[in-house]
Amino acid sequence: MDEGKNNRQSEPAPQMELDLRVGRAGWEKVKSQALAAKEEQAKVRQQEALAFLRQTDAPAKRAYLTVVDAAEQLGREPDDLLEKGVTGKLKLYVPVLHEGLYVWPVTERGVPHASLLGRVDGVAPIFQDRLQYGEYEILHPADVKKVKVEQSARPEGYICPDRVKRHLAELKIRWPEGQVARLAERIESLATRIAWVPAFPLTTDGGIARAEMLRVNSDDMPSLRVQFEQSVNASEMTGEKGLGMQVSVGPDDPSKLIKYGERRRKQIEAIQAGAKALGIDPRKISVGQPEGHKNKIRLWCKANHLDRFGAGDDPFDEAWISASRDGLITVVNKGNFKR
Repeated sequence: MDEGKNNRQSEPAPQMELDLRVGRAGWEKVKSQALAAKEEQAKVRQQEALAFLRQTDAPAKRAYLTVVDAAEQLGREPDDLLEKGVTGKLKLYVPVLHEGLYVWPVTERGVPHASLLGRVDGVAPIFQDRLQYGEYEILHPADVKKVKVEQSARPEGYICPDRVKRHLAELKIRWPEGQVARLAERIESLATRIAWVPAFPLTTDGGIARAEMLRVNSDDMPSLRVQFEQSVNASEMTGEKGLGMQVSVGPDDPSKLIKYGERRRKQIEAIQAGAKALGIDPRKISVGQPEGHKNKIRLWCKANHLDRFGAGDDPFDEAWISASRDGLITVVNKGNFKR
């Protein structure tokens, strides 16, 4: 009798069993709804990524200008645009000179290979792609500097932000959302800084990029014009008024330069270009301290045309005297200041 009583007590009550079943069913329903919502979100992300990939399936169609033509439209010197490229404020494009497989030397965690300690031979780059000969990509600022100083450079790689964006969109399809979200911000910050490099060491010459091969994207011209206008306005605002050395940049009269040798002629042309590049009125410049403007032009010439002036001051001073003598540079109220 006691045994039957114990068996009845061990059996779950009908109401309790029903509650457990309802609870399990409710939990399964919640899980199912959450899973369905997650799958729907994944589909939306995939559709967005696929739409982006379809838009970028063909190479971007851009209109390019030579650096010389772009500088002429902006009323600047080609060196002014090259300087923008050196500082990374202007993207300068160059044709790919070596066709083949390239990799983006960044790890799957968004760490540049250059930041890793030790050997990176076994560290797989996150992206790889094939670059076609002749298609335009961005020249790295370090290579732009070589072109500016040495007139040519052997590119070690190319900046390809559009390719990074495309591969990142593909990751959004393959990888979990949380993993991509954490990685995307790091990758996007590196897209315009890290160059794509050949996947394998080149067995032949990778080609030489020369100044005349560089191009400016026509879409960048409006913002570039604003940059130069702002630099001119800033220069005018910081200029000091009152008694000072006044320098006029005379008309560009090539006949006055014929008598000089090629080196001196280039030095005088650099002095004139320096006055214009500093964002001053090409007809008249007023400076509130003796030789202040002359020293600014001197520094500009040494920074941009060291090959024409060398490290010393004498070549600059001699070229300044020649330009002044021929009216290409005129120093007003000269008696108040040293030459």
